[in-house]
Amino acid sequence: MKKSDIEKRLKQDLQAATPFDFNAVKNRCCFDQDETGQQEGDTLIIGKRKGVWLRITAVFLVCITAVAIFLYAWGKREKQDFGLTMQAGYFILDINPSVEIAYDEHGEVTATTGLNEDGEVLLYGVELIGKNYKDAAETLFAQCVALGYFSSERTDNAMLVSAMQSADERDEEMTAQCKEIFSQAFIKNNICGVVITGVQDSDLTTQAEKYGIDGQKYALILEYLELGGELAESEYEKVTIRQLYAWILEKTQQLEAERLTLLETEKKAAETALLKTASDSVDKILDGLQQALAALEQNGAGEEPENRNEPKAGGQGGGMHAPKKEYYESYIVTLQAFADKITSAQTAEECEKLIGELLQTLEQMERDERGEEVREALCEAQTEIENVLSELHGKIDEWKDLTATAEEINQARTEKFGKTERGEEQDVEEWQKQNEQDFAASWYEKKNQWNADRKQDLKK
Repeated sequence: MKKSDIEKRLKQDLQAATPFDFNAVKNRCCFDQDETGQQEGDTLIIGKRKGVWLRITAVFLVCITAVAIFLYAWGKREKQDFGLTMQAGYFILDINPSVEIAYDEHGEVTATTGLNEDGEVLLYGVELIGKNYKDAAETLFAQCVALGYFSSERTDNAMLVSAMQSADERDEEMTAQCKEIFSQAFIKNNICGVVITGVQDSDLTTQAEKYGIDGQKYALILEYLELGGELAESEYEKVTIRQLYAWILEKTQQLEAERLTLLETEKKAAETALLKTASDSVDKILDGLQQALAALEQNGAGEEPENRNEPKAGGQGGGMHAPKKEYYESYIVTLQAFADKITSAQTAEECEKLIGELLQTLEQMERDERGEEVREALCEAQTEIENVLSELHGKIDEWKDLTATAEEINQARTEKFGKTERGEEQDVEEWQKQNEQDFAASWYEKKNQWNADRKQDLKK
């Protein structure tokens, strides 16, 4: 809407609210000079003047009221998008991160909800309450880019937008408005991405028509049922999209809690076995190193350090020109102390730390050693222990991935994707026109693929 149209509408609203004829009021306040000149007596003149001041005061109050009404009307319209009748409601963004944004009749955000794990990750650390829904939408888009959910390096970026009124009736105006906001965001960020407002999968639509519903709702019903939910066919038409997302979230959280409980039990058993394997492996390696050093010492291999400290327990220096036997025995004492600690470790993380310290000690011993054969033995021991540590790392990382919180995932994705450079310029708008129908027709197939891909995002 043009500025002139806005001013015209406000003027009409003001005139309707407070009909006002300034000239008529002015005339009523003025003296007729001839009539005044005929008046006699100070009392009559003073009375006349008092009446005038009362009328002027009344005019002033009317003007103030008119201005107040004007400012109220303007302020109220400022909180709305001109041309869009605002009603309290909410919109749902399904990217795979799925979020719900509720807003009031002025378009200000009143609540946000992550509808799945990625939705919670997307909303973590982002404050949207109190913002205009447009600003909130743009903030969410920027967050999607920062976390790698949208990328200029891919050509499968898309989102499904569903806008509803507070009574859970579809809001076509807000749906179109949200689609425009996000479509323009893709264009401004030079990212090939589309925004769809409905699912046009022919198979889903055909099955959904049996129940008098659309394909999007039917797909959500199927997802809920697959998670173990129960819903009679007679309720398909009555249930709302909002309820389905809420039920899916509830079932997902329930299954996640059960998974974590089972995982914790499995982790403890696996951790015990892993610690035993790591401890046995390190003991075996150190025994082999001890035998190699003993043989080398017996054969006279190696050289004593000259004019410098020899290694002792804990990697600390001590005396000079020690006999070879004592010199090599100091290695064994130090390494055996580590082996004992690793055997006593209570957690995989503790074992991982001790093995890391052991490797540092072996590296220091290798640097201090002048005998080539002894250096080779120490180097071989390092390689074998590094393999043990690598396996331990892999298992610990696997457990961390399975138990990561929204904060941890948010941080990991930000560190990996937050500094992605802008891609080459491309005609995103034309790309949207060419691909929107395809995404609408194969939405859930693509979404399932995104779910699988994003589980690997942080491992690539």
